[in-house]
Formats: sequence, C-alpha cells, structure tokens
Amino acid sequence: MDRWEVSKNFFVVFVHSASSSIHTHGSLSIALKTLTNLQYLYLEHNQFEEMLDSFTFRELTNLEQLDLSDNILSGTVPRHLLHMPNLDVLDLSDNILTGKLPATIPRNSALNFLFLHGNALDQEIPSSILNLTALNHLDLSENEFSGEMPTFLGNITNLVYLFLSHNKFDNGPIPESLTQLGKLRDLSLKDTQRTGTVPTWIGSLQSLLLLDLDRNELTGSLPTELGLLTYLGLLLLNRNQLTGTIPAEVSNMGNLGK
Repeated sequence: MDRWEVSKNFFVVFVHSASSSIHTHGSLSIALKTLTNLQYLYLEHNQFEEMLDSFTFRELTNLEQLDLSDNILSGTVPRHLLHMPNLDVLDLSDNILTGKLPATIPRNSALNFLFLHGNALDQEIPSSILNLTALNHLDLSENEFSGEMPTFLGNITNLVYLFLSHNKFDNGPIPESLTQLGKLRDLSLKDTQRTGTVPTWIGSLQSLLLLDLDRNELTGSLPTELGLLTYLGLLLLNRNQLTGTIPAEVSNMGNLGK
C-alpha cells in the first residue's frame, strides 16, 4: 500500500510500494508549501513529474534533507536549493534535469551532500561551487558537463567523495590539484577523457578506498607510488592503454579486493 506519513512539525516521508506507480497531479511545491516546519523530505524512486524552478520548495527553509532522486523531474537545478540555510543533503539524481549549474552560487556552510548524477546537465562546472564550503560528497557523474576538467575542485578540501565519471570533459591529464584533497576516500574519473600517465602524485592521496580510472586514454607504466595507497580496496584501470609491468609495490595494497 502506498501512503503518506506526515508529521505536522518535523518531516514528511513518502513510501512507495514496488508493485505500483504513482503519478502526481498539480505541483509538489504547492502541495507542500504550507508545511514550513519540514525537516526531512524523501520522495525518491517514484514517478513524480514536475519542472523545477525558482519557486520549488522555496518556503521550506527548515529542510535538512531533500531526496527527489529517481523521478521524472525536469528543468534546471534551482539556485536557491544550493543555499538553503539548513539543508545538509540535496539529492536530485536520476531525473531529466538539463542546462548548466547556476553560475553564481552563494556562500553556504550547510550543504554536505550534493548528488546530481544521472541527469543531462551540461556546459562547464562553475567555479562558484567553491562557495559550498562544507561540501564533502559531490557526485556529478553521468551528465554532459564539458570544457576543461575543473582544477579548482582541489580547493574543496573537505571532499571525501568525488565522482565525475561519464562526462564530456576536454581531453587532459588527471588534475594535479586533487593532491589537496587529503581526506578523499572515493574518486571516480571513469570515462572522462583523461590522457597522459597515472601520475606519481596519486600516492599522496593516502586515504583513498576507491580509485576508478576506467575507460580513459591513460598510457605508460604504473607508478611505484601506487603502493602508498595502503587503504585502497578497489582499483579500476581497465580500458586504458597502459603498458609495462605491475610494480612490486602494489603488494603493499593489502586491502585490494576485500
């Protein structure tokens, strides 16, 4: 049975059974705009159809977590959702959002988790994303972002999770600015047109648990510095043009495959 669970003062949860489909009539934003005490709103894995705009959930300033993933939401990413005062989690993944990210993102020290994968967002990633100063999980994978892979992402020093895979960046090396991300645990640059070699500085990212460089145009031999990634559990280097032998230092990566 599908049902709404509503708490007047705190949160709304939508429960969707796997055996049926839900279609909305009218606007989600209008339906929920009076619930100004909402803190948690989970509507993921449904078939809600709506165009996001500058009015979407604007009144819900107490939101701390908003999950609208895996629906049929169109439009662009609303600028105001990126600077709501209490929003810690914003998940708009697996919808049909298009266009570019807002060019001017105001300074925001609340947002920790931003998930936008599986849309059709395009053009360059704006440098104003640096204003999301608390960001530690950023997933922009499976979109159509283009231009140079942004080196400024190395300035988001709280990042522990960075997924940029399956985008249309210009050919280029793995940005050395990533060495500034000392807390990084998961890094995926799969299918992002990376060229050159696997850099020796990769060994400085010693907190990595996942490194995905699959389906690029990387060449040359693997650096011995890979052996410094002693916490690494998953290393994906397939579908490149790497040569040479696997360095003996890889044996130091005792967590691989665990």
